[in-house]
Amino acid sequence: MWLFNGNSTSKLLQRQDVEGQLQLLNVLHSKADCAGDVEKLLHKHPSCLPVVLQLLRSKHAGVQQQAAMVLGRFAQTGPTVASQVLDSVSSTRASDGSVAGLVVLLGCGAAAVQEEAAHCLSRLAWDSPARQDSIAAEPGAITGLTALLNSSDGAVQCAAAAALSVLSDWCPANRERIGREPGAVAALAALLDGNSTHAQAAAASLLTNLAWKCPANRQRIRQEPGAVERLTALLASEQARVQQSAAWAVAGLTLGSPADSDRISQEPQAIPGLVALLSSSQADVQFAGALAMAAAAEGSSKVQQTLLREAAAAWPALCFEEQVSVQPPIFSADVSRLLHSLAAGSAALRQSMAGSKELIQLLKALQQRLEGTPDNMATPTLKLLTQGRPRRCWDKVVPIECL
Repeated sequence: MWLFNGNSTSKLLQRQDVEGQLQLLNVLHSKADCAGDVEKLLHKHPSCLPVVLQLLRSKHAGVQQQAAMVLGRFAQTGPTVASQVLDSVSSTRASDGSVAGLVVLLGCGAAAVQEEAAHCLSRLAWDSPARQDSIAAEPGAITGLTALLNSSDGAVQCAAAAALSVLSDWCPANRERIGREPGAVAALAALLDGNSTHAQAAAASLLTNLAWKCPANRQRIRQEPGAVERLTALLASEQARVQQSAAWAVAGLTLGSPADSDRISQEPQAIPGLVALLSSSQADVQFAGALAMAAAAEGSSKVQQTLLREAAAAWPALCFEEQVSVQPPIFSADVSRLLHSLAAGSAALRQSMAGSKELIQLLKALQQRLEGTPDNMATPTLKLLTQGRPRRCWDKVVPIECL
């Protein structure tokens, strides 16, 4: 049920005073609950998005913040609306698109405005390589977000790290681009050493993306004083989210590189920290720890062999809930390969893994997703785990949507 009719909306869109603009933005925000409502609104009032983009350039911080919030809420309702927002231009400056307006706000003085602008960029980029590339290509976008990692406001730092993580989710070029930004890795290393667990988790998550299959960024992270040491120390954090993010970062730094696996394993807190995660009460923490352990176990030293034996001993406590399969699709091939590495470790380990209903379902889903690709290690892993075992009721494919 609409709280305002077409005439009142048209009048609000024409208001030039701050009170009227804030009233308009509050009403639009209240209507951004689902894509259907937003699409109806934008169809009925074509000037709506251009006016909101114009308000990003307001001299009033409250209007700027609310305008960014409305655009973010619109984008969050679905990919169609997100693309509409990304393609719109201001009603007064035809050269100003939504990203250009948001990038300007990243450099403004008000922390609340900067935070909302970063959140909006995250929502616009979410789950779309095309939109991620478009945003990253906007002059000042990556530089502006990277600069905010050094903000004195913790919420701004977290929002900037989250936006950079989204921009690097699907796009290898964006990962290297962010890693090359002067001071980016140093700022993330500093956040790892801070007092905010939210900032620690956000920084570790971004480091995961930057390191994933990017040798140049791995080298940058390794060479940053204290970065690897702080990451491995966070495996023992009291916060599950921080532990999970740190474990994924360790996996990102070691995946596919025996030399990097050996280096990480030499960190005093790495192996004890990963082994301890297998006894976590949080399934997603256990999962991240197991995969990081498998990545580290690809090294050539006896330390790695010990690591696999530790994994075999701890595995019975590991429970793969459905939630742990909700990982970015880009990781699917790597997850299947790491699980194969674990399954090939020892007979005891295979026996423990084969008894996990959730793990078998996860492998079935990975097998379906990767079918026909050279990276499909889910199929040989299932063969390893099911050879000579009776068929169980859970040996079925779970819906691919769970991945």
